[in-house]
Amino acid sequence: MRDGRPGAAAGFTGRRRGERGLLRHAGARRGRVSSALAAARITRRQACYRPVTDDGLPLIGRVPGVAGAYVATGHGPWGILNAPATGLALAELITEGAASLVDLRPFDPARLPAARGG
Repeated sequence: MRDGRPGAAAGFTGRRRGERGLLRHAGARRGRVSSALAAARITRRQACYRPVTDDGLPLIGRVPGVAGAYVATGHGPWGILNAPATGLALAELITEGAASLVDLRPFDPARLPAARGG
């Protein structure tokens, strides 16, 4: 990693002609993903970043303070590998009130300081 970015390690710089076109294409279509993104200013372009929490554990469970909202994210590069088990555990949590497949307590989003109001 030349500059600490995983994308740089993969050779993606955003400066080469083909890469610039890809970035323009993605930027022009960001409004299709979210209306809030349509007018948002792009502050950084990068590749290969994966969502990871500060403690390295994914967030799987109820979103604190938001009734009926659940989250399953932060698996880093292991998201696809863990998706079937995560999906089943989250489905059990939503439909049965608890997961029988795995103990979700270590992955509870409420463990994070921001979720606790801190």
